[in-house]
Amino acid sequence: MSGMLTLVLLGGSAMGKSATGNTVLGRRAFESRSSLRPVTIRVSESMEQVHGQQISVVDTPGILNRNALDMIRPVCGEYLHRLDSTVFLVVQKVDRVTADQIQALEKSMELLGEEGMRRSLLLFTHGAALEGQALEDFISEDEVSRLPEIFTRFGERHHVFDNVAGEPDQVQTLLQKIQRLLCPLSCSKQMSCSLILCLSPEDIELHTELRLVLLGLPGAGKSSTGNTVLGPNKFKTSCGFNSVSIVSECKTETVLGRQVKVVDTPGFSDEAMKPKKLFKCIIKSVLELTVGPHAFIIVVRLGRMNPRDTKLLELIPKLFDEVASKFTMVLFTHGDDLGDENIEDLIKNNNTMKTLVQTCERRYFVFNNKSRDRLQVRQLFEKIDQMIQNSGEDQCNSRIFELTTPEKIKEFFKQWWSKHGSCFCCCVRANADSDEEMHLLSQPLDA
Repeated sequence: MSGMLTLVLLGGSAMGKSATGNTVLGRRAFESRSSLRPVTIRVSESMEQVHGQQISVVDTPGILNRNALDMIRPVCGEYLHRLDSTVFLVVQKVDRVTADQIQALEKSMELLGEEGMRRSLLLFTHGAALEGQALEDFISEDEVSRLPEIFTRFGERHHVFDNVAGEPDQVQTLLQKIQRLLCPLSCSKQMSCSLILCLSPEDIELHTELRLVLLGLPGAGKSSTGNTVLGPNKFKTSCGFNSVSIVSECKTETVLGRQVKVVDTPGFSDEAMKPKKLFKCIIKSVLELTVGPHAFIIVVRLGRMNPRDTKLLELIPKLFDEVASKFTMVLFTHGDDLGDENIEDLIKNNNTMKTLVQTCERRYFVFNNKSRDRLQVRQLFEKIDQMIQNSGEDQCNSRIFELTTPEKIKEFFKQWWSKHGSCFCCCVRANADSDEEMHLLSQPLDA
């Protein structure tokens, strides 16, 4: 089996879904403990290389929990329509079955539908409770519940797990079963080929490569965002508000089955280089992506902003023309600081954020760079893909990608600098506090 394999865990609470995810990945990726209350309250995703296979595990809340279906339904819908390998593991523990457990199993099966059931496997946890008894014999002893009927619907697609003291090779055995499950579905590859023949080159590119340019203030979290997307330690980061990146840096990595290129640009500050040189460095980093980025990501740290920050955030979209602005979105970092606050309320109550988000046609995303949860990365990619599809434009039609000669680049610099240079200098200056500078910051920008 090659490429990414995604395992989606479904079932009731306290069935061992999170523990199963941890067993498969070989580490504590999901919180798992005994509790009278549900431990898993949201959908989360984590990845690992397991027996030479890239595995992504999606853990879900108990399907009967309050509001759980609202979270789980779109996840199942997404994976049912993905072309890469996906298997749904419906989890049930070896025990006397309750009515709620049967309801959770039936709700999971209903959610998957016929197509999803063909890609599903019934996984029993707490395998030690069988005490050597065959699973089939254990199931047949149940003359009260509908478990035997449910078991029959899965046919040969079942497996027993012991997340506490199971056999060392139980994960490998599970992966072999999954491979055998997916082999009869190889016709889906033929369907994929037929589908690709119907796609335009732009659509095919959409699913194979992604090119992102990160822009923003010093300390906004651009480099950390690059590391969250590509993997740890790709870009240098540090604590504090000072800019670590003093030159543009480009890194490429395979992420979630597609090639992703991220350009990390210097923070908009004159502490490392003079304003004009900084501006040229940022534009040059964009132009180096000769086929153009799929998205400009304006990275903003959640929190208070001073007048310079406010004016800079107004200036950043003016680096682009109308076409390029259609491929621009805002990414708020430090999402973990939100707590119980709603991002919509924060945007509504901050005029700068509200204007910036409106300029980007309300395209924004909230990131937590402290989290290893890969689901947020997948959701960001989906948002970018949707932005590209909705734009109705080719990003290479932007004027900025017509700057193919030194003369054109020089003319662009000259025009932009004559219009916004003074304000840019004032914004990026570390200590812009003179009366003249503060007056300039208070003035509206020219169109």
